[in-house]
Amino acid sequence: MALLSWEEIKKRNLQSIVTCIAGLLFLCGFVFPKLQPLLMALCIVFLLVSRQEKDWKKMLDWKKPWVWMIVLYFSHLIGALYSANSSFTSFDLGFKVGLVFIPVLALGVTSKNKVVLQRFVVGAAVLSSTICLANALIQILFYQHNVLLMEDEFSLFLHRSYQGVFWLIGALLAFVPGVVPKPKMRFTVLLVLVCAAFLTFSKAAIISGILIGMGNLLRVFRSNWKVGVMVIVGALLFAWMIDTITLKPRARMMQMIESVSNQESAGETNSNGARILMWQTALSITKNHCLVGVGTGDVKDEMRRVNEEKGYKDLAALNLNAHNQFLNFSVALGLLGLFPFVMIWFTTLRNNWKENRMALYVVITLIFFNLTESSFESEAGFIFQLLLLSLLNVKQVTNAQDLNRHPLSQ
Repeated sequence: MALLSWEEIKKRNLQSIVTCIAGLLFLCGFVFPKLQPLLMALCIVFLLVSRQEKDWKKMLDWKKPWVWMIVLYFSHLIGALYSANSSFTSFDLGFKVGLVFIPVLALGVTSKNKVVLQRFVVGAAVLSSTICLANALIQILFYQHNVLLMEDEFSLFLHRSYQGVFWLIGALLAFVPGVVPKPKMRFTVLLVLVCAAFLTFSKAAIISGILIGMGNLLRVFRSNWKVGVMVIVGALLFAWMIDTITLKPRARMMQMIESVSNQESAGETNSNGARILMWQTALSITKNHCLVGVGTGDVKDEMRRVNEEKGYKDLAALNLNAHNQFLNFSVALGLLGLFPFVMIWFTTLRNNWKENRMALYVVITLIFFNLTESSFESEAGFIFQLLLLSLLNVKQVTNAQDLNRHPLSQ
């Protein structure tokens, strides 16, 4: 075996450091998102110092989401020119600068370290969910306090919607080829993460989990109906167990169905009703500002003004965004921002359509999530999702031997 030069050793060590920091970025996405900007800056510095070869042409290919991330940031810069709220505009531009930095970081992800980073995501999901489950059990056994009776006490690190959806994504990535090689371990991860996701009471996570589960159940029935029956029985027992522990998931789902079917009962204080009203407000603003929106920093101000005109006093007082990322970009930037945002998802779906079914489910789950939350307006959702989308757009290794070889030793 030929000896490596000092420069080659230093280069490979720096690349390993980049992979480790990128893995910590995913970990912080589950437990401490406020640390992500610092880690992202460190990762980019090490990436540049490592002198790793970067395919800039690949980044500027319209078929990759990275170019549309950069276009989306430039649309924010244009929207800043006609924004009245200059302070919020400056904050938004500084906050979303990751739209430019993360594409550069994505160039440091290769097919070799992609598997390791996916394992980081799954491991971070299992770690954070285990902590939340253990805390709930300790509270119930030793303090006679059932945290599952309250909507916000189970999720220790993030808002329940983010926590539930991210855990569901961890469960899906566990079934990507090469990420968790042992079948028993995959199903253990699935059980822990799905259970934790349901206990967050997140409607987005629960609905996504049910739809994905039903889709996969049809495939199971086609191959082995006996296994399909066992899965159905297991799912029913799981639902009964959750329903016995706490009625909150069922109550939240029934409340959502009632709000959708009878909008007269959807009040401003009801989370489902408030979303419907906010979507209606956002759509009315978009109709009047369809091309370039109201400006990068004026979304909340304009939403509050229109809510006051419509008589939604409670919503106006809360000063909320659209609670739908597609509508939020439509209000802020019109087609100028909505088009590149849609293209980020379109290119990611296109790149994973045939190659990886589970990665495709991850993208669909995130799209559904962004239809119910303005997740790119918060630190917890913005960096994690961009990193994950960048990771999914790196071509997966198909050689079974390469899949299980640790890339940090390459």
